[in-house]
Amino acid sequence: MKLVTKVIVLFVIFATLLAVGCVGSADEESSSHAEESSSGSADEESSLQVEESSPQSNTSTYQDEEWIASAKNQSKIIRTDFAGVSRARESFDADVLGKWGQNLVNDTREAIEENDNYTVSSTLQDAQKQWGLALQDYNKAGKFIVTGADAYKNGNIISATNDFRKAATFVKTGTESAKLAAAYVEP
Repeated sequence: MKLVTKVIVLFVIFATLLAVGCVGSADEESSSHAEESSSGSADEESSLQVEESSPQSNTSTYQDEEWIASAKNQSKIIRTDFAGVSRARESFDADVLGKWGQNLVNDTREAIEENDNYTVSSTLQDAQKQWGLALQDYNKAGKFIVTGADAYKNGNIISATNDFRKAATFVKTGTESAKLAAAYVEP
């Protein structure tokens, strides 16, 4: 492959993963939103991070506490997938990149199904909806990461570049929805 083509693909993947970095791979905040993570990046708060003391419904008809715990767990899994994508980008391993993209597809699909199974109170309905939108966008990003990696392996640089750009767009919109979900949950 020509050096210029390889540089272009690397640039697109790098730009895509910068956007992926918006979901962060830092540990969740454990005590309060006033504590900053080591990098202090506001983007790291984009994956749904909720304090244990968030307002929750105590009625038996709503599953607020369960949904919050589920969303926090989903967020950890998805951040792990994005960290894998990032590591594959660093080594520029298209096979590994495709595998992590597929992990993202699978994990977000499961998270979407789980998210839809909870009945939350009116206080958390907007958060649940935004989290669902974030999961859908991350799922689409994973699909484009997979197809982009496959296109790259097959020598179709233009298709790979387009797929990585689409993945970056879905990561960005997913991150915006995740930030909204977190904002709806904050006290």
